[in-house]
Amino acid sequence: MLLAYDVDPNLQSTYDDTAALMMASYQGILHVVRMLLEYNMDPNLWNDKGETALMRASRYGYSEIV
Repeated sequence: MLLAYDVDPNLQSTYDDTAALMMASYQGILHVVRMLLEYNMDPNLWNDKGETALMRASRYGYSEIV
């Protein structure tokens, strides 16, 4: 819903720099990953641990997201 109101999809948490795409990848929620990428979410953002969404999906075995 927020994306429909032009909220920046690349916003990151002030706590640990986690972005929505990282969370969706970490949890294996493919339809959310696809939606965020359609809204131009940057897949190359890093969190405070130096992880990207791709790294999180890989670590937890979500090959379809990778």
